[in-house]
Formats: sequence, structure tokens, C-alpha cells
Amino acid sequence: MRLEFKKGNNNCILINDSYSTDIDSLSIALHFLQQQAKGLSKTVILSDFLQAGSDPELLYENILGQLQKHKIARFIGIGEKCNW
Repeated sequence: MRLEFKKGNNNCILINDSYSTDIDSLSIALHFLQQQAKGLSKTVILSDFLQAGSDPELLYENILGQLQKHKIARFIGIGEKCNW
């Protein structure tokens, strides 16, 4: 299983999905997060996506849509492209 689930401090959970950086993997991880969070506020930390053959603008619009769909309260972007 590529998704790693850990219990954190202060009633937090951590889901690590550093195995893959494509939009389909992100969607699966966000769905899993939504199932596990059970009403908790959700923060997502992402690094730049380097998906070959994709228009970067469309890719990041898709990522933003996924974050909104899964009601992510806080986003932390790491890297040149994730600084929006």
C-alpha cells in the first residue's frame, strides 16, 4: 500500500503519499484523507508536480479543483510551481 497513515499529536492524522506525483494519485489520496478525517480540518502539503505531457496551467487548475472538491482548509505549496 503506497498511502501511509499515521496518528499525530493533538488529534491529527498524517497521510503520506510521496510515492507518486500525478493527478490520479492525488485524487485517490484526497479521497482517502476525506474518509479518514471525519470532520477534522484538512491541510495538504504538495510539492511541484512534474507530469509529462501536461499543460502546467491546466494541471494546477485541476489540482486546485481537487483541493476545493475535498474541502481542504489549508494548502502549503513547496516549490516554484506550487506557489499559488
